[in-house]
Amino acid sequence: MRWLYYIRLFVQSFWSWKLLESLLGAFGVLWLLVEIFNFFELFGSLASWLKGAGAYFFFAGLIVAIIRTWPKLSARATVQGQDINLTIKIGDIFKGSDHIVIGTNTTFDTEVRNQLISRESIQGQFTERFYSDWKSLDKNVEEQLKGRPFEELTESREGKAKRYTVGETIKVYPEPNRAAYLVAIADMNTRGNASGTMEKLREALGRL
Repeated sequence: MRWLYYIRLFVQSFWSWKLLESLLGAFGVLWLLVEIFNFFELFGSLASWLKGAGAYFFFAGLIVAIIRTWPKLSARATVQGQDINLTIKIGDIFKGSDHIVIGTNTTFDTEVRNQLISRESIQGQFTERFYSDWKSLDKNVEEQLKGRPFEELTESREGKAKRYTVGETIKVYPEPNRAAYLVAIADMNTRGNASGTMEKLREALGRL
């Protein structure tokens, strides 16, 4: 469930150095105030109260730690020199009506099984969310790939034997008026394992 993910994310971020940092900061402020008041012999009663106010500073530090370590669920940035705003959000990309981008392999394999496309992957989840079976998606994919250049792979292998270039992109419609762009970002080896590089990812995003 989504809320369980948020709880786990909070726990992982909360029990970090920020917690210790905030608590030590609170006690540091307490110690500094007491020392200043004692040195200048100011506010004698207030200095005495501060000496016994450790619990208040502890809970204040705890509150600050919670605020500072609360997980951010979104971040926004502007691309320098361009009229483009980017927003990154934690959530379910399949909800809503926005168009989506799905990273896939250069052979455009679609069969959802352990040795090929994992059910846990974004592509696997996309297939099982919007299609009755992977063959329905595969039919759409093959229609979109018609006429596009490819390399014929002759070795015995898991999956398809036609390899397209990195960044090759096709558009399918999992729902009316909603497009999904499948972009090739990784190569599939003969055993059905995908692998890619940052260079290939940049190339694919540029072509997308």
